[in-house]
Amino acid sequence: MTTPILLSNPSLPAFFPVELIPNFIVQWAAVLPLVCHLATTRSDFDLVGYASLAGTLSPGIFPELGILVGIASLLKSPDYIELEGALGGTVWDVNWGSHFRSVNGAALSLVTAYALKQSRNVPIKMSERVPKSQPQTASSTSANSDPSHHRRYQTLHNLKFTRTETKLSWQTALWTIASSTWLKFVIWVSLFSIAVTLSLLGLYGTAVGVLCGIASQVMCHYLQICRPYRYLENNEMHDACMLVGSHSNCFNWYLCIGDRGIVDGLLNKPMLMFRNGSSGPWSRTANIFTFLHFMQLLAMTFAAANQGWDSIGMCILMVVAWVMHSLEPLRAVQTWLEKDGISIETKSFQFQGRVAMFGAVQIFSQTTVFSWMNDILTPHKRRNIWLKEICPSLAASLGSGDMRSLKEADRKWVEEQTQWSKEAAEVLDEEWPLKLKDARQ
Repeated sequence: MTTPILLSNPSLPAFFPVELIPNFIVQWAAVLPLVCHLATTRSDFDLVGYASLAGTLSPGIFPELGILVGIASLLKSPDYIELEGALGGTVWDVNWGSHFRSVNGAALSLVTAYALKQSRNVPIKMSERVPKSQPQTASSTSANSDPSHHRRYQTLHNLKFTRTETKLSWQTALWTIASSTWLKFVIWVSLFSIAVTLSLLGLYGTAVGVLCGIASQVMCHYLQICRPYRYLENNEMHDACMLVGSHSNCFNWYLCIGDRGIVDGLLNKPMLMFRNGSSGPWSRTANIFTFLHFMQLLAMTFAAANQGWDSIGMCILMVVAWVMHSLEPLRAVQTWLEKDGISIETKSFQFQGRVAMFGAVQIFSQTTVFSWMNDILTPHKRRNIWLKEICPSLAASLGSGDMRSLKEADRKWVEEQTQWSKEAAEVLDEEWPLKLKDARQ
């Protein structure tokens, strides 16, 4: 005796009934959007990064549940962009010796990911480029002889930002046309027609979800967002040299060099502003986004309760939104680079230790400022003598003390790190022959 396949009937009748589908498929589809299509802290982070580069907000045709609340928070609080963007990491200004949280860390995350993906460079291993006859301390010799020993490798991604001719590729030109008001209006009318059709077929929750997406897109399109005064401009004549990391003890580092207006604007200055402030009409607009959020919540839960084709339609809408959203970071970065006339060159290096990496950066920067690394390498007599050895011009700033005043173990450490730093700097000059213009002394 065969077991009959149970079919799912929608809770509310449709104007035009459709074929029934197996119950287990409906129940499975009803759960997916409520589990998979939820906003996280990373969602708000990416939203701010996209907005900083594109100069506009884009929630998508079916935003993740919670994104619209994030937009409402952005409109209510002028600090929202800075708070979300600062999650991207810390910046150490090698030329000026300061360190600060990156204002546009979210935008920087998208830019670095795009640049490294486009370059496809394999990190150059410093261990394969430096001479084999290096001084070794007793501890390092015993550690290297143990095959189970694992070094804490550091990866330095060099990104050089330069200004270039403003020239749009065919992809960017196509995206620009797709972002025009008249074409967006056609898309909104088409989506509205789809929502009406879905409601006639009994997919009420999916139809409301589409309508919420249309309303949020219209609201974001007419938000008056602009670039701040002197956007990507700077009064300093020398090039920038800024080291970026998620924290002072991370594995992956990004050395941003080149045009100071671009680098400082990307790391240290706001890229967005609202023309009329964040009060008054923006508060009312924020309330509308909050209302749309609750409507989307009702639509998703109703589709799960209504089951039938409504839950299937909600899953299809979610997949379409995912596919379209996956293209947005690439589009935003590429459009930002081409419209603002920015070029990025990348090269990656893998170091066996962080001290040699910081020493190579100090030599490469050609600056006499060393206080930038105080937050990373604690000021100490041994460290100061090491700095004197790699940069003799720093001797006057680091006070008294030489190799003879150190203990035997500390002296070997200084000799080892000095040689590694200088050899690493030579590799940087050989593989990355991009001298900084007018480095600050």
